[in-house]
Amino acid sequence: MKLSAIVYNIDSPHIFVDCDQQEIFGQLVNSISSLRKYTDIPVVVYSNCVYSLDEFRYIQKYFIKKLFNNIETASYDKNTIPQDKAVSYCIQQTFDNFEYDSLMYISPWSMFNENPEEIFKSYSDDEIYKAREPIDRKSTRLNS
Repeated sequence: MKLSAIVYNIDSPHIFVDCDQQEIFGQLVNSISSLRKYTDIPVVVYSNCVYSLDEFRYIQKYFIKKLFNNIETASYDKNTIPQDKAVSYCIQQTFDNFEYDSLMYISPWSMFNENPEEIFKSYSDDEIYKAREPIDRKSTRLNS
């Protein structure tokens, strides 16, 4: 199976005004930076921020789309999509709105130590893999 995209979701509705919520954006930047050392795979970032992430300047100077290539941002309303439904919403929206065959949904504080596309090469198209955090839990293989 070929990995088509990486999907993130940041839960920070008041990122523009709350310094504590800006930390998650910094984590996202670090995660994508680590990813870009290995691949330029498309990235989709969802956010429940009341403003578009395209307008947000991290540390008052960094726009996400100017920091990285091949980035799409999308937003959703935190009142319509509660955080416990956000994962499935982001995954479904990605498949509905982009032409990707597969994706890796990952937390914004994750770091890459190798190319994630290599992981997917060993999987066949009829298998779905799901891993849960924390890392000490076992991954579960689900057959489609």
